[in-house]
Amino acid sequence: ESLKQTARSLSERHGRWSLGRVLVVAQIALSLLLVVAAGLFAGTLRNLSHQHLGFDSEGILLVDPDLRPAHYSPERTVVASDELLARVREIPGVAAATRAAVTPMTGSWQWDIKVDKTDGSRKDVHAYFNPISPGYFETVRTPLVRGRDFGPADTKTSPHVAILNETAAREMFPGVDPVGKSYRDATFERIRKEFTVEIVGVAGDAKYNSMRAAPPATIYLPILQNPQPKPLVGAYELRFAGSPSAVISGVKDAAHVVDPRISLEFHFLSAQIAAALMQERLVATLATFFGLLALVLASAGLYGVVSYSASRRRSE
Repeated sequence: ESLKQTARSLSERHGRWSLGRVLVVAQIALSLLLVVAAGLFAGTLRNLSHQHLGFDSEGILLVDPDLRPAHYSPERTVVASDELLARVREIPGVAAATRAAVTPMTGSWQWDIKVDKTDGSRKDVHAYFNPISPGYFETVRTPLVRGRDFGPADTKTSPHVAILNETAAREMFPGVDPVGKSYRDATFERIRKEFTVEIVGVAGDAKYNSMRAAPPATIYLPILQNPQPKPLVGAYELRFAGSPSAVISGVKDAAHVVDPRISLEFHFLSAQIAAALMQERLVATLATFFGLLALVLASAGLYGVVSYSASRRRSE
């Protein structure tokens, strides 16, 4: 009878939903929620890392030259930039080289242009821009779907030309081949005078400045037809094979031949793409860590409650 009374008393004081058990259930639910969230973040990171970017980031060296110490005139800046590009292309191991104002995941050149509609009216299209030199699409391996690439004849004094990506082609000229058509632009003109830009090609879609967003409407311009008044040097993009150190040494020698005062900064496009995913990678790592920590704490709490309950009822 004494044992029965003790067991009945314990059962009354420690019911099915005691405070300890409620807290353990809440802790387990929270830990499972964190683990599921960590799985979702990790899945997002994996999808972003393995998505098609529209270009090949592996094996590309980015070179940022600084010509300011040389105090060049605008004309000399253009000549030095082209000379450096020509010498870089002759470096052993360099398969292709180009220069561009915007490298993937950096910069944001954007403004509105005007497109004539079939009914005679005009529509404004917001687009992103990237002034590039000939050979850009070959270097980054973005396909040129229709038309032609830029060439040496596309200079500051020649008619304005542009290459659209597929998204821009659909927005500006839906259902129509845009090659040979034109749009109107007035950006950076001091007197805001409109000028006509002829479309000479269509390139594949590629990520511009965000890994999460879809490729925006992008218009590529010849770097020599930069709409800004001052000449644009841009960043050099080199597709290479072999030793990176040998290529970097070759670029330094080429720059020294052009002008010893030119300073250079090197980094790889693959590292730049990885840096663009740093926030997602950090969130996924922290979520995984705290999810696992919560699971360990929930397991310890569950063990403690069960052990305590068993020890209190040992007399039965």
